[in-house]
Amino acid sequence: MPSPSPTPATSTPCAVGRGDGILVRNLCLRRGASLLLDDVSVSFRPGEFVSILGPNGAGKSSLLKVITREISATSGTVEWDGKALGQWSVPAMARRRAVLPQESSLSFPFPVHEVVMLGRSPHLRGAESPLDYRIVQHCMDLAGVTHLARRSYLTLSGGEKHRVHFARVLAQITGAQDVASAAASTGTDATAGEESFAPAPPIGPEIPATPFLMLDEPTAALDLYHQHSVLHTARSLLPRGIGVITIVHDLTLAGRYADRIILLEKGRLVADGTPDEVLGSDTIQRVFGVLIHRHISPDDGKPVYVASTPRIVPGL
Repeated sequence: MPSPSPTPATSTPCAVGRGDGILVRNLCLRRGASLLLDDVSVSFRPGEFVSILGPNGAGKSSLLKVITREISATSGTVEWDGKALGQWSVPAMARRRAVLPQESSLSFPFPVHEVVMLGRSPHLRGAESPLDYRIVQHCMDLAGVTHLARRSYLTLSGGEKHRVHFARVLAQITGAQDVASAAASTGTDATAGEESFAPAPPIGPEIPATPFLMLDEPTAALDLYHQHSVLHTARSLLPRGIGVITIVHDLTLAGRYADRIILLEKGRLVADGTPDEVLGSDTIQRVFGVLIHRHISPDDGKPVYVASTPRIVPGL
């Protein structure tokens, strides 16, 4: 039996202190006759992993695009750290968040390490510094693409390209202390090894980390192993105070990695709660139109969610 439904979402978002996260109030987005977002109020906090779920066309990507200022809302407000979204300059926003869209196009034969270096652009003061090269090396290691460092981006598979762009956005939110901590924890030099393409200078001053990493369907192009690898790496950022916002369709992945799940339906916020509250509710079954069965993995005791075959599928 499904557990009781989570507390219905209302127009009052969770409290976010001034200077501490993203606050969305009564957000509406209209395109022609279509209402893509309808009175959505929600908050996102640093150090929290939030997954946004919902059917196709529910407004998930639209919400992400509004809070990153890629598109403008019809009405409502968005605040970052107590400051209206429109008051942030484009460079300042680039240092506050890193966004991995569903599709990232690049038609030039750059070597992979140069693509990853693009993530350092908001922090550069002229030419790349030795620190920037170390950060790129570190982020390629995290994304598992170090062995591709010298390959032309255009020769990569779709999944490899996606992981390279994941390394790029990681480079946007990584500072000197992160590289130093990683080297200390492994007892290695972050630039050591055959694949290192950068000089090995001393680590310079810390660069402030971007508070939010936003991933729009980050697992769609990936094999099973790398789906978990990407989300595990994203979750490892939480102790640094980085907030992670993901859009996913896999309920099991959402339940395993998220602290909180937001459920959208036809542009409206219909649930906001813990994975157990949202994924175990009648609400999510109604929204997706399928029965959802919860099983426990014999390997680690974590929930696995399996959807039954919809009756509307012909011949099944």
